[in-house]
Amino acid sequence: MRQDIAHVNESESLDDLVAAAYQELRVIAHARLAWRGGGTLSTTALVHEAYLKLAGQSLLKWKDRAHFFAVASLAMRHVLDWRVSRHGGAPTERR
Repeated sequence: MRQDIAHVNESESLDDLVAAAYQELRVIAHARLAWRGGGTLSTTALVHEAYLKLAGQSLLKWKDRAHFFAVASLAMRHVLDWRVSRHGGAPTERR
């Protein structure tokens, strides 16, 4: 865990959080792609697509570090589900 995102506060912007947590977000994206597959989507592209999805949510507030990563992971899942629905196949299942 990086020290600069150990405690997330409401004043931190999405840009600041993503910059501080970029490597951890890549780990989450890699795991999502390994579990579900992403076709031609790379780990980096999935992180970037999730960022764009989150950036469109102006009212989002982060309760804490875990909340930020949970929402980011969910955004990645939504990106993958959207890609599957566009190209055929079943959406991801909850574990």
